[in-house]
Amino acid sequence: MAAPAWLIFAYKVPSEPSSRRVLVWRRLRRLAALALHDGAYLLPRTPRTLEQLQWLQAEVEELGGEASLWEASPVPPDRSARFAELFNRQFEAGYTRVTATAEGVRARLQSPGGPHPDTLLACERDYQAASREYLALRSQDHLGSAAGATARRALEAVSTALRDAVERPQGPMEPGGEGSR
Repeated sequence: MAAPAWLIFAYKVPSEPSSRRVLVWRRLRRLAALALHDGAYLLPRTPRTLEQLQWLQAEVEELGGEASLWEASPVPPDRSARFAELFNRQFEAGYTRVTATAEGVRARLQSPGGPHPDTLLACERDYQAASREYLALRSQDHLGSAAGATARRALEAVSTALRDAVERPQGPMEPGGEGSR
């Protein structure tokens, strides 16, 4: 993978009211920006991050502050790999949690004779929760980390296992049900 280009966002807003600083900080956090120093943040340059930081720059200025947005290449160039590692590390714990949940769901679905209907519903709920967490992480993972790819494959395997479990013929139906005729 080629070294990513980087954006540096530096800003200063009036200290009062503090809600202005908190607003900017939350937006940067939502983008998963790395703090370089007070008021200076780093993000990989993607069309999305560039657009988001341009909007944030305008917003900081509307709040009475100052903001600068720079495209940067680290010196020496091998620092870029270190920044990418730091950036990706933010997501490892979340992706590991998603992968573990997915693997646990898949194991429950592979019980002999197929899962009980209550287990199937619980597995579907756990799969949906893990999928939501994955999507939230993925929206911030601008470099597409390896841990994210592992989590995606684990979720895809669960999706297939859920579909197979639902389509698998179940045992005899309850008396009075369609299978008892």
